[in-house]
Amino acid sequence: DRIRLPDPTSLAMSPNLDLLAVTNEGADQVSFIDTNPSSATFHRVVRTVPVGGGPTGIAWESGNEDIFVCNQGEGTVSIISTFTLDVRKTLRNQISRPIDVALTPRQTAFGFSRNVFFGYILNQSGMVAVFESGPDGVNGIGFDDVIASLPFTFARPKTLQVDPTNLNSAVWICHENPLDEQGRPTGQGGGALSNVG
Repeated sequence: DRIRLPDPTSLAMSPNLDLLAVTNEGADQVSFIDTNPSSATFHRVVRTVPVGGGPTGIAWESGNEDIFVCNQGEGTVSIISTFTLDVRKTLRNQISRPIDVALTPRQTAFGFSRNVFFGYILNQSGMVAVFESGPDGVNGIGFDDVIASLPFTFARPKTLQVDPTNLNSAVWICHENPLDEQGRPTGQGGGALSNVG
């Protein structure tokens, strides 16, 4: 099949495999496509959500709560609620030209066992902002915001991916110029893959 979209750039599949979210960089929007073969709207755009300028990277949280969209042209990240398919929050803190994002599972029985999930937001500069989920507030369990940036920079970063084998909510990051275990450049050239948790 072929589905017409204004400027498809990146995509993320819902955990229950019934929707595909596609960023459209030139149109500043995310298209949601029905991927349920038994649905009457199979392979049709069922919703279009406006986001920030120049959306590129996108990730769908594995608990089916949030979708993060990197608005590279605007320097923000839009968080779309999967319950309403509307933007519920826009992140700006420690974010500059974000190119990709990876979301870890909630730490229910591993890691700190705090029942939060983490998002790693890869900026074009090589800095990585770390998001901690909520809910926030008086009875909350997390900040629902960016809480820090990693203390080292990745040269010419490309992409990142959750490491499901690491119980420290870790990610793999593709970049150039290898780093040592303390995050310092080794002086070697070429491509590198770093694991951070």
